[in-house]
Amino acid sequence: MKTEAIKFDLHDKIDHADVHQLEDLHALVTNYLKGDSADNGWDTLSKSMQDKLSKSIQQVDAGLGTPARDVIGDIKSNVLI
Repeated sequence: MKTEAIKFDLHDKIDHADVHQLEDLHALVTNYLKGDSADNGWDTLSKSMQDKLSKSIQQVDAGLGTPARDVIGDIKSNVLI
């Protein structure tokens, strides 16, 4: 994709972002441009969301997850029915 097309695409996505997406994008871009791309946003999450994500990670580590390819395959099967 050429530079101008990339800029247009980014502007379009930003113009259509809701307030939460816009705030997230601002933080990501600002951190990236400052060279602080290591910030993964964990500290910005609520305690409740951190707990839910930690529990989900533990479940996946315990083998209780479903591989993405299976989920995507199921979705494609249901859509194409």
